[in-house]
Amino acid sequence: MMTTDYFELAKGLARAQAAHILSRKQAPAKREACDFETQVMGIPCGVVVDRCDVIKGSRSYNAPSDLDYYGYHIIEFHLIDRKGYKAEWLGKRMSPGDIRRIETEILERREA
Repeated sequence: MMTTDYFELAKGLARAQAAHILSRKQAPAKREACDFETQVMGIPCGVVVDRCDVIKGSRSYNAPSDLDYYGYHIIEFHLIDRKGYKAEWLGKRMSPGDIRRIETEILERREA
């Protein structure tokens, strides 16, 4: 007759679960250097510009749309805290006015 030691089985299961949890552990967050500093809701933060494309308009009456006539810009950025880590929580709290102000700052710095 074979006896099963339930305590040993439970220990083995706990080890397997711990190994699984440790294998899923995410890599530590990377620090980034900001392109310029600003404030959002009075909180100092940095702005990292991921993409900034400015497409100038053709000013031709034959342009297929108003965007082609006047031109447009595509801007992608994210915020980081003062230590250099992504601040997604702050990005979620930005107002439309904050977004416009930061986009304007990006365009001004691009032209300079």
